[in-house]
Amino acid sequence: MTAALTEQSVIFIKLDGQFDTITLLSDSRVQNWFNNSQGGDGLVSAGDFEHVNVDGSYSSVPFLRIDVIVSAAFAATLLLDIPGLRVSFPQYTIATWSSLVTYGT
Repeated sequence: MTAALTEQSVIFIKLDGQFDTITLLSDSRVQNWFNNSQGGDGLVSAGDFEHVNVDGSYSSVPFLRIDVIVSAAFAATLLLDIPGLRVSFPQYTIATWSSLVTYGT
């Protein structure tokens, strides 16, 4: 059995790389994302975007990323949380994107 779902990604960007992961994951909106994802699971990862400068050097931009697999309807609801998160966490730049996925076998 398979289901057409959405892989929703949300990234929190902060140039100094200091992320309060526990506070972000404790936010009721973020907890709701996990509660509405397949299996109640999500992926939390950290990394760097690399930006190439004119002189050929690179600049790293740290981020914290949350990925959840949700229904298309819930993905739209999740996006409605972003303006409120920007108010609650003004220290971060918050960006989103999504992909359609087929879940199951």
